[in-house]
Amino acid sequence: MNRPGPFQNRFDRLLKWGLSLGLLALLPACLASPTNQVSGFRCSGSWFIPPSFHGNPWSQGGDGTHLAFVYEPLFLYLPDSQTYLPQLGLSYKISGKRLDIKLRPEARWHDGRPFTSQDVKSSFLIYWLQGWGGRLKKIETPDPHTVQFEWHEAVGPLEIRQVLGRRIQAAAHLFGQWSKPAESLLHTAQQTLGADRRYSQAQQRFYENLQLKKNDLLQAAYALRPPEPIGTNAYRVSKVTSSELVLKRSPHSWHKAARVQEVRILRGSTNDVMWAYLLGGDIDASHATTPPDVAQQIQRLNPRVKLFHLPDFANFGYVFNFRKPPLGDRVFRQALARLLDRDRLRMVGSYYSLTSDSQQLPLMQSDASHWVSPELKAGLLSYHYQPKQAFQALSTAGYTRNSQGQWLTPQGQKIALEIAVIAGYSDWVLASEAVAAELSHMGIPTQVRTYDAALYHQLLRQGQIDLAAAFGFDYRQLMHPGVSLDRLFSQGGYLGMAAGLPVRLTGRKGRPLALQERVETVVGSADANAARAAAEDLLWLANQQLPFLAIYEKRISVFALEGERVRGWPQGDDPIWSLSSTSIDTVYAYLLSSGRLVPSGPS
Repeated sequence: MNRPGPFQNRFDRLLKWGLSLGLLALLPACLASPTNQVSGFRCSGSWFIPPSFHGNPWSQGGDGTHLAFVYEPLFLYLPDSQTYLPQLGLSYKISGKRLDIKLRPEARWHDGRPFTSQDVKSSFLIYWLQGWGGRLKKIETPDPHTVQFEWHEAVGPLEIRQVLGRRIQAAAHLFGQWSKPAESLLHTAQQTLGADRRYSQAQQRFYENLQLKKNDLLQAAYALRPPEPIGTNAYRVSKVTSSELVLKRSPHSWHKAARVQEVRILRGSTNDVMWAYLLGGDIDASHATTPPDVAQQIQRLNPRVKLFHLPDFANFGYVFNFRKPPLGDRVFRQALARLLDRDRLRMVGSYYSLTSDSQQLPLMQSDASHWVSPELKAGLLSYHYQPKQAFQALSTAGYTRNSQGQWLTPQGQKIALEIAVIAGYSDWVLASEAVAAELSHMGIPTQVRTYDAALYHQLLRQGQIDLAAAFGFDYRQLMHPGVSLDRLFSQGGYLGMAAGLPVRLTGRKGRPLALQERVETVVGSADANAARAAAEDLLWLANQQLPFLAIYEKRISVFALEGERVRGWPQGDDPIWSLSSTSIDTVYAYLLSSGRLVPSGPS
């Protein structure tokens, strides 16, 4: 079907803009490309610039791309094969309410200290201070290489996956001064609150005071400022500047198969910068969102660059703020969904991604058959691209157009919208500019406004947006829709706060639903049937209420340079790529630490 001229013109301009940006950046990259420096692995990433940088991974200043090379979990989960790769853990056993894990005895921290069960306990007590483990009863360490988690009731796969897959990053000899008081708090909490889900007034007061004490401990732990992070993975931070972060092979690491001695991360916070690195051959791997023109140019100029299109386990779209008229009107939100051609928008913003389907569920499309029953599917609304039907729905609901063609609310007020986007996220900006052009052409003037990331997140939390570009469902790391439903419907959920969703909504049977209770069942229940039933209630609400409009299910374009500094990249169908559900940097770190990526040159 042919589209209106203004949209196509904008589409062409945006693609040419992206291509030009990459090509313009090529010249300085090529001129400055160091070809004879020390060999090793290079990628792009981000970190806090000194003097803000420090070695506490739990607080601002300590986060960054480097953490994937410094820390590791007990196990790595591969969604494609549904298997776990042992890392700091060797084996695990689930027995009702308890999870027993055997640890790797040869593992050591970068400072040479032995890795023990106390380190696992310390890490998860910090996680508990942050809010993890609501039904946790205790953590025990019967010997240095065994750790036991016990809950008040049998726990579901999401909770187990969190324990097995979270990074162990609180060495007891560094964080024990806070994790030990945290253990005392946990013990007191179990004595006072027990297994109760509904608290008495006295218990509620205790719970509120408990949160204050947890926060005090957290703030003290966050204040630790070691000069560099101390982990157990194959690489240790060696040098940090504003332009690069260098890691060296740790002599204490248990990863004896690792052969690449150095990892060099170049600052690349935006897609155009990463395109320049790729065009210049300055890095061995990158996952910049890339228009097809730029991707072809990169491979033409550097034929040894391989390109893999991998699921990112998240979708991109727009969260609606229910507090802002007319976005609080479900008819208006549904009309917007039918006014936008998501396939066209996907081609503008992320060409290689998968267009979101018409049901608008916070699920991976490949996962829908597991969570959506035929009965639920029959009752779902469809949001196909249908402008005429959208206009008719608006007119029926009392919306009108003035002589200039601009839509007015039923109260006669002009409708104009603003889309909030994080500055530097070029794929988000491109898609949002296309949305704005399309809506403006159809009589709803819309503009895009970019914000610094910190301010953007603050505005979302405070509900000071109309629409905001964001990730919707998020399967990354845990590979379970409970994470997505929690983002939408739990108290304090990231998207729910931005949308201003009420704590109760009317369900498909005409009765109010306790949203938090449903979320907790999906996230924590070991009863698969109960979890599925609760999920269906929330999925129906997501479809009917439409707090989030998904545009595409994101796929990442991973560029891998073979033979310049490293060789041995896996084939595109290798299950190891699905480790990108944790992060693509985790894939790089595993390939290096396991010895699958090796230095180029003679074997």
